[in-house]
Amino acid sequence: MEEEYFKIIVEKKLKGTTTPKEDKFLEQFELAMLKKNKANVFSDDSIRNTINKDIFSKINATIKNKRKIKKRSKFLNFAASIAILFSLGLSYIYFNNETDIVYQNNTNSPKKFTLIDGSTITLNQNSKLIQDKNFNDKNRHVELEGEAFFEIQKNKSIPFIIKTKTIFTKVVGTKFNINSNINYINVSVNEGHVKVYDSKDTLDATPNQQITYNLKNKKLTENKIKSELFNLWTKDEFALNNITIAELSKIFESVYKYQIVFKNEEIKNKKISISFHRNDKIETVLDKINLINEFKLTKKQNNMIEAY
Repeated sequence: MEEEYFKIIVEKKLKGTTTPKEDKFLEQFELAMLKKNKANVFSDDSIRNTINKDIFSKINATIKNKRKIKKRSKFLNFAASIAILFSLGLSYIYFNNETDIVYQNNTNSPKKFTLIDGSTITLNQNSKLIQDKNFNDKNRHVELEGEAFFEIQKNKSIPFIIKTKTIFTKVVGTKFNINSNINYINVSVNEGHVKVYDSKDTLDATPNQQITYNLKNKKLTENKIKSELFNLWTKDEFALNNITIAELSKIFESVYKYQIVFKNEEIKNKKISISFHRNDKIETVLDKINLINEFKLTKKQNNMIEAY
């Protein structure tokens, strides 16, 4: 949500003209924001109260009717809390179309969010999650753009459903990764049971299985995988032991947004062990690999790496 829009909602609340939906959404927004950020914003409640009082004094100075101030104090406490969060630059959570909440990561590192149902979502760089306006009330519907690792709180009565372009992923409570690009969508399962479907087909997956949706031919396929490799991007240090170059390609795609193109198909099954840090440049990692192997990986244009 833009700060200017929030000010409009605050003014509506102070005038008593907000709708019941706006009131409920403001309450949910405060709970979600404070639950996620309180530990980083306030060392204890006394500090929060001190800052709130300072903000109250500025707000109250503009309100002449003292009797109304007392009735508004609970909301002013909320307004101060959100104002503090905005002042700290926590603009990666905002409103979309006045009612949906959008979680966005424009940084170069993963960012973790806690939803109001207790589920946690880790967004990769340049990724976005849109939360439905009725989330945790009538449904648990979200829409993903990019890549995210999901740790979903179990709730059999309200399934968690993620829309990714033209497919849907439905779970009750589990851990899994979704990665979407211009060619395909991968759903990689770490724990529990996951159902992936489009308008024509449905596939189920359990741990160490991956469902791929090809955006060109509109088909769902299922493969066996090492599920832990597909959420490595959520970490800062990568210790990869005895993995194939084909598996390494998936990691490069998530961490660096580079894809390996194989000039020789046999290289896909070559195995290596390597350690590197998220902040290491792709050229540095490629130099390490090329130093100890007979094949070569060379950086090319358009975020491509050639293997030969």
